[in-house]
Amino acid sequence: MQASNGEQQGPSAAQAATPDSLCVARAFFCAFLLLGLASAKPAGADEWPSSLDGIETSPSYRIDFSQYQIAQAGEAGPLQQFDIPAGDLQSALLQFSEAVDLQLLYSADLTAGLQTQGVRGSHTPEGALRLLIAGTGLDFRFANANTVTLERRVVEGGETEGDGPAQLDPVTVTGARFATPVSELPAAITILDQQDLDQQPTFQRDPVAGLAKAVPGYNFTSPLGSGAKLRGREVSFRVNNIEVNQRFRPTGNAIFDLPPDAFNRVEVVRGADATFGFGASGGAVNFRTPEPIPGEMQLTSTFGFMVQPTDIEDSISPRARQSVTGSLDSLDYWVEVGGSINQTLFDPDGDPLPDSDETFSNSDVIDFNTSLTWNLDEEQRLKTSHFFIRTFQDPEFIAVADGDPDTNRKTSTVPFSDFGDAFEDPHRRQYIGTASYENDDVLGSRLDFTVFYQNRVLRQTPGEVAPPLFLQVREENSRVGARVNFETPITFLDDSWFAGTSITWGADVQRFDYNAEEVSDPAVPFLFLVPEAEETSGAGFAQLRVPFLEDFLFTGGVRYEDTVVDIGDANLAPAFGGAFEGGRVSFDQPLFNAGLVYFATDEIELYASFSQAADILDIARAPRLTSITSADQIRPDPSTTDQYEVGFRGNWDRVQATAAVFFSESDRASSFTVVPGTAFAAPVRRPQEIYGAEVTLDVQPWRPLGLGGTVSFSEGTTKLEDGEKVDLTADEIQPLKLTGYVEVSPFSWWRSRLQVSHQFSSDGTPELNEFGTDALTFVDLYTQLDVGPGTFQLGVENLFNTTEFNPTAQVNRNGVLGQVANVPFPGTTIFASYSIKW
Repeated sequence: MQASNGEQQGPSAAQAATPDSLCVARAFFCAFLLLGLASAKPAGADEWPSSLDGIETSPSYRIDFSQYQIAQAGEAGPLQQFDIPAGDLQSALLQFSEAVDLQLLYSADLTAGLQTQGVRGSHTPEGALRLLIAGTGLDFRFANANTVTLERRVVEGGETEGDGPAQLDPVTVTGARFATPVSELPAAITILDQQDLDQQPTFQRDPVAGLAKAVPGYNFTSPLGSGAKLRGREVSFRVNNIEVNQRFRPTGNAIFDLPPDAFNRVEVVRGADATFGFGASGGAVNFRTPEPIPGEMQLTSTFGFMVQPTDIEDSISPRARQSVTGSLDSLDYWVEVGGSINQTLFDPDGDPLPDSDETFSNSDVIDFNTSLTWNLDEEQRLKTSHFFIRTFQDPEFIAVADGDPDTNRKTSTVPFSDFGDAFEDPHRRQYIGTASYENDDVLGSRLDFTVFYQNRVLRQTPGEVAPPLFLQVREENSRVGARVNFETPITFLDDSWFAGTSITWGADVQRFDYNAEEVSDPAVPFLFLVPEAEETSGAGFAQLRVPFLEDFLFTGGVRYEDTVVDIGDANLAPAFGGAFEGGRVSFDQPLFNAGLVYFATDEIELYASFSQAADILDIARAPRLTSITSADQIRPDPSTTDQYEVGFRGNWDRVQATAAVFFSESDRASSFTVVPGTAFAAPVRRPQEIYGAEVTLDVQPWRPLGLGGTVSFSEGTTKLEDGEKVDLTADEIQPLKLTGYVEVSPFSWWRSRLQVSHQFSSDGTPELNEFGTDALTFVDLYTQLDVGPGTFQLGVENLFNTTEFNPTAQVNRNGVLGQVANVPFPGTTIFASYSIKW
């Protein structure tokens, strides 16, 4: 951080580093303390577990690289299509037995209580069975040609799998059109399951900010929300594979609608996405709601609360959730309802943070989601999912533009009640519905046809945007569309080196409507911030999958998109040029991708890939540039982001590791610059080059112990209008970030985890923004205990109550945005819950 001119200066580099160093030192002290406790065998030696059976010790960014590799080329038997969902292993084995006409022999207690991640796609029967039982500690053998016996796996030393180290579950990515094993994807993937999400306390308050502590390459967001980026580029956020981004405000605040308790899985695919397309140049984050668990009815009740020790009475926020799942004849169902009462958030000093439409403190929230599957027969299914959230906010404190990042003066607040009836109580709601038809054999192909609808309404929390102007915006958008996927085996290659080759192909179409209106302080009125817009997009795609020479897998494809946008007239603020004349703009673009995976050994995979995505101009905000007064002056033609990546995945007995390096370039990347004198950003297009690296390491050196962490960073340059090449700043790319954790489970009924996240400081670039950012350090704690008939969970965010300031305000400190958003991250926050399954 550079000191400002004048007498008031920010802290020196040495001073700025001191709190960060203390936090890191304290964190690692706690880690070694936990290690010491773990190493001391308790007096009750009989209580010490002889295994980690059923206890996972790998970190939240754990992924799987186990032995299912490709199409099981070395295994006997013809390829078959499987679609067995995750859930109870006994139910899954029954479905498998019926599908392949094999008799499975095993004792009921061998599989009691075990879960499976399921299996989907083309596999031999033997390969599919390996997927079903992976991570369970079980193995199988053929008693004869038609009978398979399940037994506990034997490892070195004669011990059974239950006496050895925990095994990783198989992981598939459901956001890749059809469920695809991670090992078949030539890209860096992060999968967070329910346990991983529980271990991230920040995720329980803000699922978007929580990802920064678990996902390499993901920027820390501000306490008031900011544009999240992966590898320095825009992210496509999805719920059940349906995009929720505001198409004309990339990674807009629709992502903050997501109630953390509603999701049991998050998939993060980094890199350009040519499969789904629609502008995901940095990657995709897919939030998944639970799917039905076939069988008898199961109910789960959860009660909990969030509280901050600095002000217990005004911060305690209760929450509750009830779910039910099971089967009724041919119908499998999951139904869940949840709610919370959120009170004020406080900073580490105990001062209230401003209410915002991202944090939505001082609000009542209710959400409802369902997932239903009708099994028409062995090959056909109808599926439908519905996700709904409604939030009513009664704000107490709203932000005033008087913060000063140079002196760490916090943005102050004023009571919302001071404005009387000038503004409506903020609220928001979002609905996402899908309906799908699946058929495993349509002329030899697998079919998935889905229609979807999304609707979102937001009345923002007022905030000062230019003293003394306060503004409240109402936005509404809706998305309706359909997509069809076919997976077609190339059967004439089954007797060649390329057995298992298939092609996935199909089309997408969607219509997106966006409109906004504003209500401002009557003393300084002006109209629309963003014109109304309607977008219609269509795309066709084809993706080839070719296993060859037993140890290699090639993937490659093409996607072609065509888009038309109708923009309405608008009377903008004078700072944005005044009147704007609407009209129609259109653009189209082909996108390509190719990747190669080499399965070097049973433990090591190497991959390389080239992928493309579209850098699309934020069309509806283009009128903020005073040089654009009509739609005819907008040149929306997308630029192509080309990304190159090479990586490594390794999975040994007690060590898992990944590494990836990447480089991406775009001739006209779309980014934003703050309009002078305002808190609003307008789009600019400049050439960009971004490169970086990501490493993860997870080790289980001893049965009750797991530890590891990540290293990630990105650097980049852009060209200015005069051709000068300058470095990108922290509002575009992620500075060097380190994470580390230690996890111990001394008893089968108790597991604890301590983790540290540290993002280093960054320098400014005078030609773009002279201001850099200070370092950030967070320490979080999580523990889980089996208590009575249920499970108690306790998470502590910002354990040492350190004060860390908003990086968004720091890079915009010379404008209104820096003044209105200079707020600290929340102080120590405690999350507690108790769940019972019955």
